[in-house]
Amino acid sequence: MPASPSASGEVIGIATEIEDFPDGGGPGKYWDAHWTVMVPGVGSLYGYEIETIVADEFEETMQMLADEQWTGSIERRMTSGPSPDGYGVIVGGTGAWEGATGRFAEVIHFSQAAPDAERVVQMGLRFILE
Repeated sequence: MPASPSASGEVIGIATEIEDFPDGGGPGKYWDAHWTVMVPGVGSLYGYEIETIVADEFEETMQMLADEQWTGSIERRMTSGPSPDGYGVIVGGTGAWEGATGRFAEVIHFSQAAPDAERVVQMGLRFILE
């Protein structure tokens, strides 16, 4: 993920993801993902999640995006665990986040698409510190 914007849109950090696709990934499958989020001068957060693409949501979204010119707002959550409420878990932190605990979710936000054209998609992480 290239950069982490602040509320005003200013780039303030960077996030990296390492994923393992033992079954090839895709709709209806589950895989492990490990995240590092680093904000210079603040610290880093480390998270673990189980990801999935919900098959019904995937089919619905892809069909809608393929059919016609579209502008709107659709958000899909990729995180399905390991916490019982379907969130990923914060496993550590440095700097201001040293000893941090909590949960997070990876989300994808679709805002524009056209057949055989570029799609406008924003991916993000939402951390909840406890």
